[in-house]
Amino acid sequence: MIPPVNYRFSFGPWNISEGADPFGPEVRSAFPHEEKFALYRPLGFEGVQFHDDDVVPGLDDLSPSEVTAQSWRDCMAINLDAAFFAAQAAADIMQKQGSGSIINFSSINALLGPANMPGYVTAKAGLVGMTKALARDYGDSEIRVNAILPGWVVTDRQLQTWLTPEAEADWMKQVALKQRLQPADVANLALFLAAEDSRMITGQSFTIDGGRT
Repeated sequence: MIPPVNYRFSFGPWNISEGADPFGPEVRSAFPHEEKFALYRPLGFEGVQFHDDDVVPGLDDLSPSEVTAQSWRDCMAINLDAAFFAAQAAADIMQKQGSGSIINFSSINALLGPANMPGYVTAKAGLVGMTKALARDYGDSEIRVNAILPGWVVTDRQLQTWLTPEAEADWMKQVALKQRLQPADVANLALFLAAEDSRMITGQSFTIDGGRT
């Protein structure tokens, strides 16, 4: 029987306390992963690297004709580069300890391709491919790599900023399960992917959106 394990998760800097980063403001200078891990470990975060990010105003609400070389690079750096280099740093620690689980966050937008988000959609689709590649590369080290593609998760920030009654009514017309997708729903999936219950699952992308896609 597998002994019970208590998991603690660190969400990306855009999602801790609805936008607050415990290591600095939302927009900050580069913070080496090794130094961040050294701060996380005493807090109880060990063995699981759970990477997430978010749409960044000014970089994603652009038509293809409005995208500049710099805005494209910025979008890739925030939404794709960060995930790769976080996984790279985490894998080094996991290899030394003998195993680990890396969980990337993509988005159902990688499957839907909404308008005026070419950079974001491309980056999120890239995360799916990156998850496959890293799962193969790190498999010999007993490191599993999977991705979660969430739909519209209802948080306080979403309710305050984007999830109007009209928008929610439109969303409910498009999903099979007529309920709000809660943070706990996504967290439960992440817990499964982090735990030994999913020890033979790697390189997979899991959509959780109430049947939207």
